[in-house]
Amino acid sequence: MPVREAGGRAPALADDVFVAPNAEVIGEVSMAEHASVWFSSIVRADGAPVSLGTGTDIQDNSVVDSQPGRPCSLGNYTTLGHAAAVHSAQIGDHVLVAMNATVMPGCVIGDGCIIAANATVPKGRSCRLARWWSGMRAASPARSARRSASGSKAPVGATCGWPAST
Repeated sequence: MPVREAGGRAPALADDVFVAPNAEVIGEVSMAEHASVWFSSIVRADGAPVSLGTGTDIQDNSVVDSQPGRPCSLGNYTTLGHAAAVHSAQIGDHVLVAMNATVMPGCVIGDGCIIAANATVPKGRSCRLARWWSGMRAASPARSARRSASGSKAPVGATCGWPAST
């Protein structure tokens, strides 16, 4: 069953969310309108809440989880690419965590940031607003590569169907 309670806490989902038949949404998870969790992904609240903002898109094979006492939130119109992982972190609005990227516990990712494919944001790191973070090679710690171009919001938004005015 893709949506289920854990520890006596059940998910709270807006009426129009999409959860793929083989995805899992477990425990104290809130999903705002137009949010989606795609095939083989898991969103799991392990002792702290997890929230997904309006229009947030969790693509195939991704993991979003919390740890006891460490909630996890993803802002509005944020996309996790295929096989991305976010653990007990605070992710802003209009963020792209690209394919196979990992955001470790305690991280704060600002609005408009892009975490490049295969990058790992180390535990507790804060990423400023509208920055492009990349790793030099797979599993390397992410570093600030450059400021995101003002036009990068549009192509990122197209991955999860952002309204043109957001």
